Amino acid sequence: MEAVLGAALASLVVLLFLGSMRSTWIVALSIPLSVLAAFVGLYFTGHTLNIMTLGGLALILGRIVDDSIVDVENTVRHLKLGAPPLEAARESAREIAVPC
Repeated sequence: MEAVLGAALASLVVLLFLGSMRSTWIVALSIPLSVLAAFVGLYFTGHTLNIMTLGGLALILGRIVDDSIVDVENTVRHLKLGAPPLEAARESAREIAVPC
């Protein structure tokens, strides 16, 4: 219940700051997908869920939301520059994937 409430509150804050339901949906979708990927990784490596892994997940969720917002805003910038949607998404991801 707390995870759902936390995701809902994070989505509400993102909606207030971005002002776009579409962008909020994209960012909100990244939260459960990332947690699911982490659980799959834990399962296949044979690790267990304990207080350290839960703390790590809680810590990284803020970074995931932040990176998602940066990617959405960069994609919107490329769209406004006239790039087609697929190319805008690819160029945005390429620009922010590896730090310089």
